[in-house]
Amino acid sequence: MEDDTTGLHTLISQRQKRPSYSRAISQEFSRKSEAVVVPRKRNRRKSEKIRSHSLIDSAVPQHSHSSGAEPETGQSTEGQFPVFDTNDGEESDESEYFSAEENSDSLEYVHQENAPSCSSSASSNDDEIPQITHQNCDNLSPVTLDTYDGNLKHRRAPSKKQKRKRRLLYSSYNLFRELPFYNDEIVNEFKDVHINKPVPTLSALCVKALVTKKKSLARHPIVPHVIRQDIGNAAAFYKEKVEWIKTYLAKFEKEKYPRFQEVLTRSVWNIEPWALNDTRAFQRNNPAADKKISCLPVTPLCGFEYHDAEFYYPSHIMIALSCLLHLTIPFPDPSKGKHRQRKLEGSAPYDRAVKNATASLHKSYPKLMGRFYDKTMPYVYWARGDVNRAKESFIQLIHTCEKSRHKALYMYEIQRMLHFFDDASQLTFDLSMSYMSGVFNKPYYSQEKVAQLICKQISLLKANLCDQGLMTVEKAHMATERWSHCMRAPPVGEGWSRDTFFLMDSLLCFHAHTYFELGIDWIQHAIEKLEPLCKASNADLYIFLSMMYAMQKQNTKCKKTFKYFESLERSYLRNVDKDKVGHCPWQTLLESVKNSVAVRPLKVLWRTQINPPRLSHERLDWPTENNPFIENCNPSEADISCRDLDLYITPEGHLTGNLQMTLPPIQSVLLNPYTGTIAQLPAVYSVTSLGSFHSVQCFMHGRYSHTFSPVIPTPMEIYRGQNGCVVSMIFPGKHQHPGPVKHLLKVFWQGPDGRRARLNLALRIRDHIYQAAKKQVRLLSMDEEMKTCMLEILRLCYLKDYLIPSTDKKEQLYETVEKAYQENKQRQLKHKDGASISLNPAKIFQEHFMKPPILNLLRPPVVFGTDIFFRFKVNEDPCRNYFVVIHTETRTEFKNPKIQERHTIDHPSYFSNGISKSAEGFYYLNTVHDPVTVCVVNRHLVMTDQVDTAILQPIKEDAHIPIVIGKSLFAISHLQYLYRINDQIESFAEHLDQIHRLTFLGDMLVMVTVSGYLLFVDSQTLLPIRVTVHSRAFALILENLYIYEVSNYLKVQGEKSFRDANNCEFVRAAILLDNKLVIIKTDPEACGMEAEDRSTVTVTSAVSLSGQPKDVCFLSESAGYLVSASIFNSTGKFYRENLYHFDHCGQLLGVLLSLGHGPRSMYPVYLPGDPDLSARYSDLCGQEGWHVYMRDGHDGIICVYLGKVYNRETS
Repeated sequence: MEDDTTGLHTLISQRQKRPSYSRAISQEFSRKSEAVVVPRKRNRRKSEKIRSHSLIDSAVPQHSHSSGAEPETGQSTEGQFPVFDTNDGEESDESEYFSAEENSDSLEYVHQENAPSCSSSASSNDDEIPQITHQNCDNLSPVTLDTYDGNLKHRRAPSKKQKRKRRLLYSSYNLFRELPFYNDEIVNEFKDVHINKPVPTLSALCVKALVTKKKSLARHPIVPHVIRQDIGNAAAFYKEKVEWIKTYLAKFEKEKYPRFQEVLTRSVWNIEPWALNDTRAFQRNNPAADKKISCLPVTPLCGFEYHDAEFYYPSHIMIALSCLLHLTIPFPDPSKGKHRQRKLEGSAPYDRAVKNATASLHKSYPKLMGRFYDKTMPYVYWARGDVNRAKESFIQLIHTCEKSRHKALYMYEIQRMLHFFDDASQLTFDLSMSYMSGVFNKPYYSQEKVAQLICKQISLLKANLCDQGLMTVEKAHMATERWSHCMRAPPVGEGWSRDTFFLMDSLLCFHAHTYFELGIDWIQHAIEKLEPLCKASNADLYIFLSMMYAMQKQNTKCKKTFKYFESLERSYLRNVDKDKVGHCPWQTLLESVKNSVAVRPLKVLWRTQINPPRLSHERLDWPTENNPFIENCNPSEADISCRDLDLYITPEGHLTGNLQMTLPPIQSVLLNPYTGTIAQLPAVYSVTSLGSFHSVQCFMHGRYSHTFSPVIPTPMEIYRGQNGCVVSMIFPGKHQHPGPVKHLLKVFWQGPDGRRARLNLALRIRDHIYQAAKKQVRLLSMDEEMKTCMLEILRLCYLKDYLIPSTDKKEQLYETVEKAYQENKQRQLKHKDGASISLNPAKIFQEHFMKPPILNLLRPPVVFGTDIFFRFKVNEDPCRNYFVVIHTETRTEFKNPKIQERHTIDHPSYFSNGISKSAEGFYYLNTVHDPVTVCVVNRHLVMTDQVDTAILQPIKEDAHIPIVIGKSLFAISHLQYLYRINDQIESFAEHLDQIHRLTFLGDMLVMVTVSGYLLFVDSQTLLPIRVTVHSRAFALILENLYIYEVSNYLKVQGEKSFRDANNCEFVRAAILLDNKLVIIKTDPEACGMEAEDRSTVTVTSAVSLSGQPKDVCFLSESAGYLVSASIFNSTGKFYRENLYHFDHCGQLLGVLLSLGHGPRSMYPVYLPGDPDLSARYSDLCGQEGWHVYMRDGHDGIICVYLGKVYNRETS
């Protein structure tokens, strides 16, 4: 024991003598041992000065001094409080940064969550022990005072060095005084916030320092195997990302576009930037499209038309440049203070470090760096949590930019950054937006209509702010007042009616439970606010007013209001799907409320909206013949957010998911699960893969065109096997200026034992195309000279990264070479001496075949069994697709994918919805030739079965989709019997009833018969499975599975595994039948057993819903489940969903109304509670209980708190 303590004391002694190493060892020792530091005796007098000055600088608020003010400083006695002596004499290093190889988030500092700010510390009581936290990001070490006397003795005037430091610290606010909209209040509101950053271990420091030097590991065999794995994880995508960014920037450096320097902005009503609406005619019809009032940042990731791509180059360049700068510039070294400046007078050491680190970028990309460097750096500082420098950079942009909308943009970005880190700055954000109107001070903005738009836009931003953060009583009242004011503020009338739906969302969704807790009738309160708006000019609200009457159990008013809604213009009725819900869509809701003991509004604990609001104008929602553009940024919770958010709690206790930002370049959004605020910034070099394939659909003229992925290659997890194998992919997507083929598409494999492999799929496909083209040319019957010329052209295209042309006789390559050959023949005949003239393949190549390569991923990857299927378009022929299958079982199989060319037209991906987890193949529709066939292909791309669609029911989404389970294909025959084909052996299950709808659950077939029965069939034996129906479900489904009517919609949702009291696994699932929900409980091992041994399926309950069920989430056996439903078509302009909470007895417990588009991506978790947060907030924040996180459909993420009363497990 003594030996262990001796080594520990030795390390502590070394740390005291070398304080610059304190950050490297900080994680290995407790904070208590770190705080007790004995000052060195050398330079004792100088240390005392530094200690005294550090105390005073920390205790005095920054905003209380102007640049010319000089606060008093004092000198404390020796040993009065412990500090770190950062000066080891005059020979110490003057820099306060790490080198480029060492820069990483290892230097980041994590503040204590409840640490007081500098201003609060200065005003604390004498008997308390305040903690002074340096607000400057350069000084990141906390100093705890043992004693503190506000009237320090031995006061000394500040030196020139101290004055210079203070001027650098406070000079940023002088810029505001030169602006016409300057106000003292807004300056004081630009305060600092507490930002949590991870403190790495010593091992993490070593790993991250070697990320950029991975090749040097071969010369250091002493590096342990575990650290080598960590380095491989950290550097998995680092090289690919940096190479792609540099290639991308190099291409734009050579291009010349007039709007390269223009920063894109948009208004709160528009979903697209002003650039697409830059026509006078469009602005006359859509006044909200006026670009001069646009002051919000543009969401950079969206699908655009080809001819509009150049407008978005500035966003793409800023994204790529910010990511590269984030990885390049160094971090401030917190172990070193500010020292004397020798060479560059007036420049801080860290600024010189940034300048040195970016010198190579200025040399390589002078045009881009000159135009975008200053506009990008604030976002880089933002991503690092360096709020002070980010504010200074934004303020400098306000000072230098000429356009009013850009000044307003940067003002908005400053407060959005503060709001991003600290919810307490929300009111200051509100104050800041009030002053945004001051920048619009030119004569153009004095026009009445323009001034009205500016005021209304700011009012909407302030109202939307009340629907963010913790849902408190103050925000509920303020939200109602502000949204009501927005409805009355001009302009009003036709074309502005959609703004009323945001008031409805605030009343019925975000703040409903707040009014319920206050004892207010929340439904009546909403009716009183919305009913006058219905009578004014918002007839669309009548359908929701009918819903609120149903919640009040007023049957007559509910039906009367809905009939009045029906009597209005026929255009409104296209949004209500009457076939699925009957005559009155809310009748089922009314009955459920009547039969329940007490229905409460579900508590929205908090709501987080990362991106600026997009209160889309109704005229710009969907494409028309005159305006075919559509931005399909749904999902749009962040710059990068997948359709499935895949929310989860990290081991550190942070809520995250498929959420990433590009400006600022934050690759992982980490939220506090109790409050929804940013909990921590991710490490710079850590790689966070998206949990599913991410792609924004790109539309042309209103129809699907291709997938569009992020500008920066983002790793996407496309496969995770039961054996632990993980496959990820990076794919930059479709761009107007694609990079070299070697950067386009890479796939990464990681085995269960930690082994890795990577596959450049783009090069493999290109090699396959090149070899196949050469083989085909050699088989052509033509002159050898023509063959030689064609082979040379193919070689040049392959080597120079150009499109490899087709070699068919009717294609351009063959015809061009043949034409040149015939022309040479004619020249030889005319030539007097008869000398031969050979073909010039280099000339033909330069004139006709210098086309950029094509590699479009037509559909998201499809997983079947342990294999992954891709479908690519590689040339301009729409009928030539390339199929690729990657095997994941072993590293060797992964490195040898199967590639095959198929002549087929891309068809909507019906097959992806009909592939079970046990499938050993997939299918596609071959529509090139008649008759249209369903082709079944195995993992080796060998066609095993082919079915003529004439013998099947028409294949249609949500109606009839073939299913693959194992090696068998199941479908509904034209005579409506179950059809199966396996290895070209066909069979019809005529012993079963005729089928109307078909789907699957695991390896079990689920179907609805034409006579109105629900049927469960074993996929191997095609025999019915015994089903037990609980008596509480008899109202909707009888014991013989009769469901009273033939359902047109059949789907399985919410499949989830549980364990009972005997630790036996069972599966819960929901069968969706039109507006009915059937809850079943089954054994996953049921299929494949003998009939007498086969486990039964139990129908535990069944409920009816108002509308079609959309998403189901099971909580626990006692907590019940959540289900969302909607009566509207998905394309409806006022589409809304309602969320219902049921127990397993079918009782309605709570509702959450007026949610937007799904999928909900619900993630339930039972949290133990946080006593500190519960003590700080009077609301339910920090309480123990069920928390369900989900997408709200309004560009936000919400937390629904259900409490702890439902956590008692039943037997």
